[in-house]
Amino acid sequence: MLDVFRSSVVLMDEVDLILHPLKSELNFPIGPKNSLDFEPLRWQLAIHILDALFYYERGSISVDFKKSKSASKILNALKEQLKKGCENRMIQQRPHVVLLDEDFYRKTLKPTIAEWIMLWLEVNHTTATVSSQSVREYLMRGADTTVLKHMLREIQKGETSSCKPEMTKEEIVTEIKRREDLQEYLNENLDAGHLQMISLARDWCTSYLPHVMQKINRVTFGILNETDIQRAIKRDPHMPKTRVRLAIPFVGKDKPSESSEFAHPDIIIGLTVLAYRYSGMRKVDFHETLTHLVTSFQKELGPAHERKSSVRHATWVKESGGVVKGTKRKYDEEGNEIKTDDVEDDEEQDEKEVVPLQMLKPSNAEQVKKLFNLVRLNPSTIHWYLTEFIFPSNTMHQVVKLSASGQALGGDMLIDRRIGFSGTPSSLLPLEMGKCGYEKGADGLMIQFLTSPKIVSYENIKTGWSPKSLLDQIASAEPHYHALIDTGALIT
Repeated sequence: MLDVFRSSVVLMDEVDLILHPLKSELNFPIGPKNSLDFEPLRWQLAIHILDALFYYERGSISVDFKKSKSASKILNALKEQLKKGCENRMIQQRPHVVLLDEDFYRKTLKPTIAEWIMLWLEVNHTTATVSSQSVREYLMRGADTTVLKHMLREIQKGETSSCKPEMTKEEIVTEIKRREDLQEYLNENLDAGHLQMISLARDWCTSYLPHVMQKINRVTFGILNETDIQRAIKRDPHMPKTRVRLAIPFVGKDKPSESSEFAHPDIIIGLTVLAYRYSGMRKVDFHETLTHLVTSFQKELGPAHERKSSVRHATWVKESGGVVKGTKRKYDEEGNEIKTDDVEDDEEQDEKEVVPLQMLKPSNAEQVKKLFNLVRLNPSTIHWYLTEFIFPSNTMHQVVKLSASGQALGGDMLIDRRIGFSGTPSSLLPLEMGKCGYEKGADGLMIQFLTSPKIVSYENIKTGWSPKSLLDQIASAEPHYHALIDTGALIT
């Protein structure tokens, strides 16, 4: 087979993508599967962090800080920051909160997110033996000195630092000393497990959260819906179940990748939480949840309405703005009771009134449909389903893997003769392929056309826009537009 490859010619289209060492890679895990470290705290931390983002639109949270004054203060500050970010076009509000400017996150959102993370660390007794200030500094700036020492060596050699030229030699030395002292202090006062957990929290605060905030649901990531699942199984009957249960990459609007999966466990966890929160539970997810509730209820003892499963069912209904039949009470999404003159005659009440768990029959399609429509987007229901069913059995990892990148295909390791094409050429090529042959004048012509006021103009869109309002504005524009470039994935 290798002889066949050697004597062949490979023609590659879109080489800027398939030869990119980070965008195009193969990871094939092998060996026994192991549970992730720190489960279930690992996904509980992610759920806690990401729940703060939904406070901006919902005005409420689902994690266990609803009565905390400190949490309320932090969340209100974050809400105002996100609002200003939307006004200044640093945050996109539609179809959901999307980060457009990483500098805005680092300078504005990151300190508030660090405070929100510290609440979780304190409740889980991770930071009881160290000062709050040291934890705050670690979350914000870390204690790694590798980059700073590299910068110092450049300055000592008489070279200009390319990372942070505004820092003087004295400032770098001071910062290195501060970080080394901080690391020594944490090492002395925290055990290995707590130190690793704080390091994970720092990675979320610094890297993971801004990364997942830049993704758009059903455009760059998402979970497969019923139609997607049917197509995928038809294409590959042996498709891994993780592709059905976890978030996977999308290559376009409503276009899931045929085989790719995210590799980093914490990114998988974060994007899966967001995907379920944005898209809601699917019928297969709800059926699994309902089956477990009913089975557990039958095994539990005590009065029906006091059993753990029954209380959980009633809580989900209450948080979703519904009411359990027989209670004659209706609640809003924050759990506050809504009083009406005649509850039983209220048509909206009838739509949101469900039977108690002890009377619920999974075979009754009408009962199941009403409950599904009521709680499918409920955060508590989704978080419970993820922590009980999805993450424990679908985040197992393997220590050893076979890996390769697009650079291996473009090099001379397999095939002697290689030809690549791309409409968006890049110089990021294997050395064996030589230099990219750019079409002379092409870039200049594109820049000339795209910057010519005779051809191109722009218009600021008011805040609060939606895909429909934007299309309405385009359709009714005077003079009429001659072309509409397909950028729908950026706004829907």
